Amino acid sequence: MRLLYPSDPFEKNKPEESFAEEYNAAIKIGLKCSLFVSDDFDAGEFKPRPRFDENEEIIYRGWMLTPDNYFQLQNSIEAKGAKVLTVKAQYKFCHYLPEWYS
Repeated sequence: MRLLYPSDPFEKNKPEESFAEEYNAAIKIGLKCSLFVSDDFDAGEFKPRPRFDENEEIIYRGWMLTPDNYFQLQNSIEAKGAKVLTVKAQYKFCHYLPEWYS
């Protein structure tokens, strides 16, 4: 299992400030973490650092995305040989009120 965080837009080897405390705590207890540049992802480029292991399960821990953007992220992760813990349908159901509140 690996946690995936957005990086600081100016210091790509550091987590974005809002996620830094959680990222550092995860690293401290020995969890694998990767960073990616959100602006690069929005432009169609996805380069997680460090890279994922083959078939590794990834948990996204960043800003809320639209279901379509999350699906792009899921596809990008899968293109790198890993898999997401939460697939698009689950993400949409848990994050969008009309999906779960009748």
